Amino acid sequence: MVSSNRKEQTAKLGDGERTLSTARVDLARSGAQRVALAATGIVAALYLLIAVAVVLIVTHNLTSNIDGTLSQWLSSMAADRQTVTRGFPGPHGGPRLGDAPVLWWMWHPDGNFSDSSTEAQSVKLPVPPTSITGAQTITVSGTQLRVEGGHVGDDWAVVGQSMTSVDQARVNLIQAELPGRAGHRPAGGVADRASPPAADGLHGECLA
Repeated sequence: MVSSNRKEQTAKLGDGERTLSTARVDLARSGAQRVALAATGIVAALYLLIAVAVVLIVTHNLTSNIDGTLSQWLSSMAADRQTVTRGFPGPHGGPRLGDAPVLWWMWHPDGNFSDSSTEAQSVKLPVPPTSITGAQTITVSGTQLRVEGGHVGDDWAVVGQSMTSVDQARVNLIQAELPGRAGHRPAGGVADRASPPAADGLHGECLA
């Protein structure tokens, strides 16, 4: 009788130990899963921050390149004012970012106006020309232009270049950074340059 009771107690203890052991395993497994999920979230957040930083840096650098080009054009026009007419090549044959041409507009003291091309002639600046001094971005018929203005002799000149190349580089970079999309490009791609403005004139707005 005593032996039977001991066997029952031993069996109950064994069952209890197995239950406790199983609970400990489940608890450890649950904890490991939570740690893994937390680590995955942290890695994803860091990746997102790095990706955003890269896009911002690239955008800033490309925009700075355009600003440098515009400044060079203004300096070249001021240094050689008498030859500034349609077809003016700009500094060193006209530096460009991608294939986007540099447009320019010039207002003379006598009220006359000149520009670089038919395309430039069709552009309607959204702000008074003399309010454009330092480099800024304006939108003309949905196309972003980077513009800068300054004195060219007695005249006031504004030079501009499309931001399409910057937009394309930003889109391509974002697509390359998306998980599983590295190296993928959408069919048709992004336009290399802005389409020529309509002949009846473009109306734009200045970005804040």
